[in-house]
Amino acid sequence: MDIKDETTMIGRLKQDDDSAFRSLFEEYKRLVFHMAYRLTGNTHEAEDVVQEVFIKVYRGIEGFREECSLKTWILKITINLCRNYHRRKKLFSFLSLSRGSQEDEEDPPFEMSTQEDPSETIFHRQRLDVLNKAMKRLPRRQREVFIMKHLEEMKIREIAEVLGCSEGAVKAHLFKAIHRLLPIVKEMER
Repeated sequence: MDIKDETTMIGRLKQDDDSAFRSLFEEYKRLVFHMAYRLTGNTHEAEDVVQEVFIKVYRGIEGFREECSLKTWILKITINLCRNYHRRKKLFSFLSLSRGSQEDEEDPPFEMSTQEDPSETIFHRQRLDVLNKAMKRLPRRQREVFIMKHLEEMKIREIAEVLGCSEGAVKAHLFKAIHRLLPIVKEMER
């Protein structure tokens, strides 16, 4: 969405234009879901995050000061809600005294193209599973940066804006994430 379109969209949203909100939802729901899924590792939690994100956007659009893009603002909300889910999950685990694995081994939403060779699809799926398991081992901030850069294809500047840190810090987290992922992926491929 270019700046002019975004400015128009923000104006319409601030005037409670339902069609503008539906358009915003359609524009960003997939990005929010993918980010939430990659950060929570759980389809149901990711769906809950999507709902909560757009409720917060709807309720908070009046206070949106346009210091960043809508995309950046929406991703900030997404990351903060994912962090809250993670904290609640830890608290629930602690309170229930459950010592079992809290990792959700649920498979990510996966669509197989009818034009792809099934054996290639399975190989690709196995590689994604290895990468997902390796990413779960990264510290939170490194995982967030890696996902935004390599899976969501965001620019370093955008990531810095979303996370509220410098571009140098983003690059450092990205370097550390890649440095940690390479041996894990190699180990898991054996």
